Amino acid sequence: MVTLGDSYSSGEGIEPFYDQEKGTEEKVNSPDWVAHRSKNSWPGMLKLPGMSNTMADYKTSGNWVFSATSGATTHNLNHPQTVNLNYITFSFTGLKKNSGSFEIEPQLQKLRELKDNGKTIDYVTITIGGNDADFAGIIISAALGNRYILSRWLEDKIENVWYDFDKEIRSNLLQVYRDIEEAAGTQAKI
Repeated sequence: MVTLGDSYSSGEGIEPFYDQEKGTEEKVNSPDWVAHRSKNSWPGMLKLPGMSNTMADYKTSGNWVFSATSGATTHNLNHPQTVNLNYITFSFTGLKKNSGSFEIEPQLQKLRELKDNGKTIDYVTITIGGNDADFAGIIISAALGNRYILSRWLEDKIENVWYDFDKEIRSNLLQVYRDIEEAAGTQAKI
């Protein structure tokens, strides 16, 4: 099984994330931690026919490939995703504020590698599209904004999302599903 997509699939907000127990310098160089891939994500809780444990129990064996990344858009299935990092390290000389970025490989790259290596992909799970429509921005603004001013702003924002959906998001989503089917093979249940 391969899990692709955004924060709904990665398990954003449901700690612990894979590699979270590592020191800061190791965490910021771990794709799993940077992508906020949760040990308690919904895809990891799935139990597939013929398997005795949940998918999370199979992560290290390679039977579950976890590529979902918090903040991903449809673009990131075929293109790298850059995650900006701000973190603090501690040493005997004091605190040091650090920043940088981490590039996460295109999510479909792993799927294609599996297929090229003769692996059969049975299942692909995915959630994608919310970041294309600025879902988080809408929710944050709705929660923090003035309800009198916000009402019209939200109406405009939602109209713009529908416009973007018709103009671009819908075709991006259709292309993503086509790309997944091509990369995984027609035997895969998506």
